[in-house]
Amino acid sequence: MDQSLLLNLNVSQQALYNTLKYQVSTGSQCPAGTAGSTGFTGATGFTGQNGSSSLTGSTGSTGFTGFTGFTGAQGGTVNTGPTGFTGFTGFTGANGSATLTGSTGTTGPAGSGVTLGSIRVPASTANFNFSAAVSTLPSSFGTFNPGTSTDAITFTITLNVAYTPTNLPVYMVTAYVYSATAGYVNCQRQFGTQSGVGSAYITTNSSVRTLTFNYINKTNFPYTANDANGYALYIYIQVLN
Repeated sequence: MDQSLLLNLNVSQQALYNTLKYQVSTGSQCPAGTAGSTGFTGATGFTGQNGSSSLTGSTGSTGFTGFTGFTGAQGGTVNTGPTGFTGFTGFTGANGSATLTGSTGTTGPAGSGVTLGSIRVPASTANFNFSAAVSTLPSSFGTFNPGTSTDAITFTITLNVAYTPTNLPVYMVTAYVYSATAGYVNCQRQFGTQSGVGSAYITTNSSVRTLTFNYINKTNFPYTANDANGYALYIYIQVLN
C-alpha cells in the first residue's frame, strides 16, 4: 500500500474520532483495520574503502667505521758488542827425526791462548830477596826457582818439558819497581840483549829447560822501597802457548 494513502487514512480516522467523542451514543465498533504491508528493506550501503597503510620511513644510512690506528714503529735493536779476539794458537812441535820405524817426534803443547804469571819480590839490604818472592807463574810454562839467598841478583825458571830447541818458548817480560816518590816505574827496557857485564838479561840453556834472569839488582832496578803489599819488584811474564 502506498505510504501516502496510509497516512491520509490515519488522519481521517483521527478526525472522525475527534468528532464522535462528543456524541452521547457510542457507535458500533469498527472492525480492526488490516495491518499494512511491511515496507521494502533498503539496499545495503557501499562498504567504505580501507584507509591506505602508513608508509614506512626509509632506513637511515649506516655510519662509517673509524680507520684502524697506525702500528707504532718497532723499537731499535740493541747493538751487540764486537766479539773479542781469539787467543793465539800455540806452536806445533816439530816432527822428530825419521828413523827406520819412521816414528813421529813429540808434539808441542796444545794451543790455549795467552797466559800471564807474575813474580813479586820484596827488597833486601843490597838487592832483592828472591827466597821470599811469591810466584803465580803458569805451570804450563815452567817453575820458579827462587834459590836460598836473601840478597841475590839472579833466579831461574825451569821450563815445561814440551819446550825443545825446535819448540822454543814464546814469552814477554815486563817489570815494575816501586818508588816511594814516583810510584810504580816500568822497567821493561832493562831486559834485553847482553850489552856488557852488569847488564840485566835472560838466557836459555842448550836443552831449553832453564831460563836464567841475570843481574836483577838495585843498580839496574834502582828503586828499593816496598809498597803496601810488601814488594819492591814485580816481574810479569806473558806466555803464548
